[in-house]
Amino acid sequence: MTENSGDSGLPGSIRKICATLTGILQTRLQILVTDLEEAKVYLGRVVLLALVALFCLGLGLIWLSVLLVVLFWDNYRFEVLGGVTLVFLGAGAYAVFLLRTSIAAPLFSASLSELAKDREHFK
Repeated sequence: MTENSGDSGLPGSIRKICATLTGILQTRLQILVTDLEEAKVYLGRVVLLALVALFCLGLGLIWLSVLLVVLFWDNYRFEVLGGVTLVFLGAGAYAVFLLRTSIAAPLFSASLSELAKDREHFK
């Protein structure tokens, strides 16, 4: 029997390697696309919830501030205005701190871990 010359020897091995590498690349690209879709949904949800929370909390804090200033208008208006200002500045600084720590989370963790496994496999 004669062997099929396309499936044996160096050309056949090169084809198999190329097919394997193409399959690996396709799998990694599919993981990356999935990570991108998850990140898009996650970021959209976070932004929407953050905007709703900021709007509602902002209105509540404004009305609370107005109430406090009106309650203490006769005797302590400047102290109340200063206190309210400090509370707002402190809350804003804390929100910036929380935002920076939440943004520091790595994106594409599944893709990065798969690429690290591939690199270890080929070493």
